[in-house]
Amino acid sequence: MISQATRVRLAVDDAMNRRTALYLLYAADDALLYVGVGFNPQVRWLHHAREKAWWAEVARKELVWYDTRAMALEAEAEAISNLSPRYNVHGAPRQPLPVLPPAVQVTGFRDLAELLRRQIAAGDYPTGQRLPSEPDLMEVFGLARATARRAVRELRDQGLAEYVPGWGTVVREPREVEAIRLEPGWRLTARPATPKERECYGDGVAMLQVYYPDGSGDAYPGDRTEFLS
Repeated sequence: MISQATRVRLAVDDAMNRRTALYLLYAADDALLYVGVGFNPQVRWLHHAREKAWWAEVARKELVWYDTRAMALEAEAEAISNLSPRYNVHGAPRQPLPVLPPAVQVTGFRDLAELLRRQIAAGDYPTGQRLPSEPDLMEVFGLARATARRAVRELRDQGLAEYVPGWGTVVREPREVEAIRLEPGWRLTARPATPKERECYGDGVAMLQVYYPDGSGDAYPGDRTEFLS
């Protein structure tokens, strides 16, 4: 019988061995604006056109097809390093594609969030590593952008990931969990963090609010607090 670890590795190999395009976007004066990779570059260009202010500068596109995604990623890294495209994030490593184990169907944001949670727990995405981008999630699983965004947001809300401006969503360092026993008369609720609390505990952390019989209360970060009944 094939082990789950072997199944996961085969799924990764299958994604990395798909025919992939390297695309180069040029301005009217032939200045290189951006280099990227994708299984379907036309879909990538639609995303860029909607989201990137620099898209209006694109006057010419060049495509180079590679037999595998791994080969395309290698060529992309070399092009960014040697040609210095104007709008690429220089030196930023590509995050691996998400793994789709056999018999697992991803049809909504909950399925995708659960799959990414499993991969984080298994160490496929270690602490500090960027998660796959929304365009990668859309392309691999055939999902809408809103679905991919909601799945990643769920991981952030659960304290598993956080958004780093200018970099992306990364896996958070595991927090030591404090166990607190609920006493008779205490009331426990959950609420969003205030701006000051987000500065202290990070983006995406929900707060657990405890109210005591005398009307006072305390707030605890949900990603590092467990209440026992």
